[in-house]
Amino acid sequence: MEPFAIYELNGFGTGTLALCRQPNGPEDFDQIADWQPSVVVTHTQELEFPEIEPSLPMHFLKAEYDWLHLPIVDFGAPDISDWGDNLNNLKATLNAGGRILAHCKGGQGRSGMLLLKLLVSQGEAPETALARIRAVRPHAVETKEQYNWAIKPL
Repeated sequence: MEPFAIYELNGFGTGTLALCRQPNGPEDFDQIADWQPSVVVTHTQELEFPEIEPSLPMHFLKAEYDWLHLPIVDFGAPDISDWGDNLNNLKATLNAGGRILAHCKGGQGRSGMLLLKLLVSQGEAPETALARIRAVRPHAVETKEQYNWAIKPL
């Protein structure tokens, strides 16, 4: 497993976005806290959570930042109708200058998809946004399905 790292980029105009692999221990959660997110979005399903104590949800629920658990099947994309309010809230956080950290198991596909969706919703061209994300995380947005979901209007 690669060392834990947070890969950051500026929003399109406002805010800060980042992605990382799933945290697996106290040092990873400390690094997240040091990054000072406004919100952390978890895309892993419960069956993918690491076997740690306290559990991954408990680590996030006791934190000083907000936590959203929006699970997506690995290499998949969600139903957009299930995400409307959450996407609008994340976009509002970003537009207010907030800091959004997304993670999935490896910190590439599902996490990259959310970052791409948020950048496109801020008005950035899809290919430009994807290039910026891949400049910090080269394998972000792993499938055509993820890309198509991310560029579809809200």
